[in-house]
Amino acid sequence: MTVLKFLKKVRTAFRLTYWEIIKLWWLITPIRKKKSNYTNVFSIGIVTYINRYDKLFKPLIKNLCKLFPDVEIVVAINGYYDQEKQQKYLTEIKALLAKFPNVKYIAYSEGQSLSKLWNQLVIHAINRKVFIFNDDVKIAPYFRKNVEESGILKKELGLLNWSWSHFLISKSIIHQIGWFDERFPGVGNEDEDYEARLVIAGIYIESVEISGLKNIIIQTKDFSYGKHTKTVNIKYVKENKTIFDTKWDMLPEQKEGYVFVRLLGKYLKLNAGMETPNFYKDIN
Repeated sequence: MTVLKFLKKVRTAFRLTYWEIIKLWWLITPIRKKKSNYTNVFSIGIVTYINRYDKLFKPLIKNLCKLFPDVEIVVAINGYYDQEKQQKYLTEIKALLAKFPNVKYIAYSEGQSLSKLWNQLVIHAINRKVFIFNDDVKIAPYFRKNVEESGILKKELGLLNWSWSHFLISKSIIHQIGWFDERFPGVGNEDEDYEARLVIAGIYIESVEISGLKNIIIQTKDFSYGKHTKTVNIKYVKENKTIFDTKWDMLPEQKEGYVFVRLLGKYLKLNAGMETPNFYKDIN
């Protein structure tokens, strides 16, 4: 009897959900020892912060290191407004990450924008391509196999399951399009902004359907930036939306000079003087 068939029997007996079965499967999944042709092709990047440490980040990093022990993993640890809690958290997460030889990190005391953290993951990765993940995702033990067989690692840019919660980007794309816009001070709209810039540059955004990956989509109630951070659309920083609306003119219907942005389902045109600055020197 295979492991999967056995777990299905357990699921039936105890009425477990699919992802509860996956959690049990991880307990008996050994660390991967076999290297692949893609070992030195890409790095993995993860952004995380204090309120997602125990329930989300810890199981994710442990599972990723089981599946990808031969792949560099870069973790961007965001800051937090309560410095007493943040320093304790930094001590704990650094001790955890020290257990994994393929993991390195960039740590902050104060809250940083998601755009900056994404940029830093690309800068610190030793490989040309970086697979960037949110920390509120779950993966199955067969996730790596699916990724390597999907063809996405041969691309310069690609989304998994049409979501910017998990995407591949290359340094050559950054060189061509520019950095994620760090004028967005918090979380939100940085993906829509980048997608618009890609469309203007004539770069087709591809997506690959991958099973064994679940985007939990946590609603953030306590941001890194302060107790009274104003939000919009439930889980994003309002100031990001304000800057986005200043940067782009948006229409529901096509008009000359405007481009269609899939993520928004609308047509956008860059407003004069709002070009994205070059936040760092040209990337190698």
